[in-house]
Amino acid sequence: MVLLLFSCLDPQGYYHECTFGGFGLEVGFEMLTALVRDGWQLESVKLLGNASPPVSLPTSVFDGQPFLEPITKLEKEWKAILTINKT
Repeated sequence: MVLLLFSCLDPQGYYHECTFGGFGLEVGFEMLTALVRDGWQLESVKLLGNASPPVSLPTSVFDGQPFLEPITKLEKEWKAILTINKT
């Protein structure tokens, strides 16, 4: 399980500190970029994994462009490559 801790400004300029938890990074990243697309401004983003220190992520990568579809496509491609290399 992963946990995203982030601070942001909503479209009206109000400050929020939020968390998002789930089993995959892709869904969390998609949620963050959707917030940006809807006019929110990310101030900071930290990723907490299992038993590891928090990792600060650059807010600039969450630019409103979709994450889920490109990451899923990339995952299919590397799995196909790994399958080819096994034979």
